[in-house]
Amino acid sequence: MPPMMPPPSKKESDSERTLQKWLLGSQIFAAIAIPIVLAVVGFFVQKAIQGETIKRDYVNLAVTLLAPQKKDDPEKSKELRKWAIRLLNDSSPVKLTTPESEALLNEGLPKFSFGTSNSKSSEVLWLNPEAWKETWKETWQDEFQKELQKKSEENTHQENSK
Repeated sequence: MPPMMPPPSKKESDSERTLQKWLLGSQIFAAIAIPIVLAVVGFFVQKAIQGETIKRDYVNLAVTLLAPQKKDDPEKSKELRKWAIRLLNDSSPVKLTTPESEALLNEGLPKFSFGTSNSKSSEVLWLNPEAWKETWKETWQDEFQKELQKKSEENTHQENSK
């Protein structure tokens, strides 16, 4: 027969009850606090993401204002171009120097060339998906279509020679 354990003393049962109360209290606290902490952290993360999105949109606007103009576009005022330069400086970790700012103010952004003879390809395309789409259509789509037609003719010629 195993030895009998003496019944718990009043002091031990009080400490067990106290421990159980603390355990229950901490579980209730965790069940309430975790969703609140997640909501607060989520709010600040969402706010930061939204701030970055707004900053990106303003930079896109500034680049559009400083981009080379098309023939039929109206002239942009110097004040508007100054505002665009300030906007770029405020949004960038690397600030433009005074000579760089003056060059942007007077000359705007340079045109970029992608090595094709099409004049449309030298327009500023970055940050503007529509310009990419248009340039691809005008520059590469014809070449792509010609290549597909050439392959199709080769396949037809191979089938006819069999």
